[in-house]
Amino acid sequence: MRSGVGLLLLCFLTLVFSLPFGAVSAPQKVVLEYYTWGSDIKTIENEQYLFSYFTNRYPHIEIEVSATGSIASHNEKITVQHAAGIAPDLYTISGSASHTSLFFDTDMVLDLTEWARRDRIDFNRFIPGAWAYTWRDGKLRAFPRSTKGTAYATGVLVYNRKLFDEGGLRYPWQGWTFDDLIGTAKKLTRSVSGGPEPDVWGAVFEAAGWYRHVWSNGGEMLDESETDISLNTPEAMEALEWYAKWPNEFGITGGSFERETAGMAYKSTGGFLRVAPAGLDWAFAETPRGPRSEQSYTVGGCNVVAISSQTKHPEEAWEVLKFLVSEENQQREVFELGAGTALLRSVAFDRRHVYREGPPYDLTPILLQATKPEPQAPGWAEAKAAINAALTPVWNGQKSVRVAIDEVLPIAKAMLRQSK
Repeated sequence: MRSGVGLLLLCFLTLVFSLPFGAVSAPQKVVLEYYTWGSDIKTIENEQYLFSYFTNRYPHIEIEVSATGSIASHNEKITVQHAAGIAPDLYTISGSASHTSLFFDTDMVLDLTEWARRDRIDFNRFIPGAWAYTWRDGKLRAFPRSTKGTAYATGVLVYNRKLFDEGGLRYPWQGWTFDDLIGTAKKLTRSVSGGPEPDVWGAVFEAAGWYRHVWSNGGEMLDESETDISLNTPEAMEALEWYAKWPNEFGITGGSFERETAGMAYKSTGGFLRVAPAGLDWAFAETPRGPRSEQSYTVGGCNVVAISSQTKHPEEAWEVLKFLVSEENQQREVFELGAGTALLRSVAFDRRHVYREGPPYDLTPILLQATKPEPQAPGWAEAKAAINAALTPVWNGQKSVRVAIDEVLPIAKAMLRQSK
């Protein structure tokens, strides 16, 4: 018996040592395809640079990066490839205009819920709204990616410090209200030239920005199931009626924020940080809250990256997702490349990131601003466009909020139902 065991052991050792060194443990070479929209060479170069640190850690994994043009062509290409069974392993998805529902609701991407639980992903390490567009029906479908767009509150209020100083006005403060904003805007609205009409205005009116005030007054755009529109509630109606008074009753709207003839405006966070005119002394402010809410809101959340349900290498792709939101990668994206906004609180609240010597001086208002995601229900983009069109005569003083909402709700609800 002993001689039989010894013979088997001898055969095994002979087999092992007859193989090339390292052949027993060397992992198999894996190639992952990664798609992101865009057409500039810088997009690919930045991604390749960041992924080089990943492949240094996992030499057996190669990542091939492809830029696919516009968001529309990006979505179409992935959809066609998925239908043909050749979808890329990982790809980015826009967090706007219900793009995520196209991929999430059709199971084109993997459910990551159990993997996140297994590896103890700590969502509390991230800033508010970072994971807003990654969940669908209680399932984690993607990871946040902020290299295109921003993870911060978006569509946020900005103000002109110079005009506030000239008017002896207090800068917007945390917890300020609808009434506080209107009172401040009225004081900003004045004639600097001495003429009979104002040449400096309190605020620029943004017709499509009504949603943040609905949220900030305790209202919602859709119900929890995202199958019904909720704009006929008292909270929503009151907020819309208040916003309609900006141009029609309060007389505070006009001018241009960029030309310093308006004291406040709502701007895209990432966009305005890039294109704000030189010499403009401006800063971020918190959205005001309405009388029916203890908290103000604006839209928040960023683009995402998901794993295709067709990938043959799910575990390797999962490691890529974890790498993208790691402290190491975030530091490079934000401080070295300047190619993304911070997702992790540790990076977002790093003094190098929060405070600036010039405008906007302090990012705290947008880092602390409570956010809600844009609804991702199929058909919501079309329904919202119909609502915006219906509200146009309201902003022009030609129709009441009640009449406009009563007229458009059946149409908008039908768009949601049809898409479902």
